[in-house]
Amino acid sequence: MKGPVSGANCDIFAVNASGVAESMAQASAISGATGSVTFADVNFEGTGLVSCTGGTYTDESTGQSKTAPTLRSVVTVVEGTTEDPAPSYIVSPLTEMAVQAAGSDLTAFAAEAAEINGRFGIRFDITQVQPTIVGVDALGVQGAADADRYGSVLALLSQLDADDANKDMATLISDIVTDNAASPYNSSTSEASVETIPGVGGPGTEGNKLAEIRDTDSGDTGELRYKIGDDGLAQGKMTAKVKRLDDELGDGDAFITLY
Repeated sequence: MKGPVSGANCDIFAVNASGVAESMAQASAISGATGSVTFADVNFEGTGLVSCTGGTYTDESTGQSKTAPTLRSVVTVVEGTTEDPAPSYIVSPLTEMAVQAAGSDLTAFAAEAAEINGRFGIRFDITQVQPTIVGVDALGVQGAADADRYGSVLALLSQLDADDANKDMATLISDIVTDNAASPYNSSTSEASVETIPGVGGPGTEGNKLAEIRDTDSGDTGELRYKIGDDGLAQGKMTAKVKRLDDELGDGDAFITLY
C-alpha cells in the first residue's frame, strides 16, 4: 500500500480469460495498521484483481494523515500450504496506474506496468517487492536496493501531490496514466528545450553540456532527461546543477535521479 494504508476495505475478484474482473468478490477484508490484509476462503486460482478503497495513511512529505485513493493490483492467486505459503503481493499507486492503463483488459497489466515502471527507473515486479517506507525505514540496507527505489518513487509521488494544492493523489495517478508516456508530468506544453553546448565553462572539463527547461504551465513541473553516451562513465563523477532563470538569485530545487 501507499503509506502503508490502514482501515482500507479490500476485495479480491477472479479475472476471466478475457481480462475482465468478475462482478462478485471472492473475499473481503480490512487492512490492519501495517497495511497488510489477508483474504480467507478464496475459491479460485489464477489471475485475480485486488481492490482497496478508503483507509488512511501517513503522507511521506507532510507527515499528515490522509485518506487513501482507490488502489488496485492484478495478482496471480495460488493456494498456499503450511509448508509452502501463498506469496504476498503489493497494492500501490504504481499498480493502480497499471490497472488504469490496462483498462477493460486486465491481461495487459504486466505490459502496462513495465511501461509505467520504466518512467521511474524500476526494473522489478512492483506486485512482489515490499517498498521501503521512506522516513521510517532506513535506506541503504544490504539487499534492499529494489525496495529503496520503490519507496523513493512513492515518496516522490507524495511530494508531487503536496506541491499542488489543486490535486490529490487520485488525480495525480490518473494524470500520469493519461499523459504522454515520455513524461510523468504534463505533456500539454513544450516543457523541455534541450541544447548541448560544448565548452560552456563552469566546473569540470571542456565538453560540459547545457540543457534548459522552458515550462509554460505554472502549475506543472518541468522534466529533463539526459542520456549518457553508450560507453557510460568509466570513472570520476558527474555533477548536475539546477538554476532557475525566473528567480533573481537563480535558486532552484529539483529531483535528480540517475539510473
